[in-house]
Amino acid sequence: MRNNIFFADDIVGLECIVYLIENKPDEIHSIIVTDEGSTVYKKLLEINYDGSKIIFNRDFLKNSFEDIDYIFLLWWPYIIGEKTIKIPKFGVINTHPSLLPHNRGKNFNFWNLVEDVPFGVSLHFVGEKIDGGDIIFQNKILKSW
Repeated sequence: MRNNIFFADDIVGLECIVYLIENKPDEIHSIIVTDEGSTVYKKLLEINYDGSKIIFNRDFLKNSFEDIDYIFLLWWPYIIGEKTIKIPKFGVINTHPSLLPHNRGKNFNFWNLVEDVPFGVSLHFVGEKIDGGDIIFQNKILKSW
């Protein structure tokens, strides 16, 4: 069993969280949501998920976390700071919708078309540079009009 924190947003984050709740519930320490209007938060309320494990992003650093193995960013829209990066023992893992190092940051889909570079998805450790940490896994996706 691992002790993990999941920052999740939008439909992709929601699908990941639903999967984890159904298949790996003991590995969830906390789920961080953007705010009360978040798709993830609304779903957690709908399924009566344990409210003590739900934390709003604005309150995240007000908490004290010990023995956290990983933090996962599941379609998280914000850059996280150094204090957050230092919390887990083994690192912070980000899901990124491009074939890194191509199209770092936002607007990955626009720049992918403009720059005509390979397209795909990446899992990577969060480092000092935006979308610049060590790559864990990548999958190329064919693109077409």
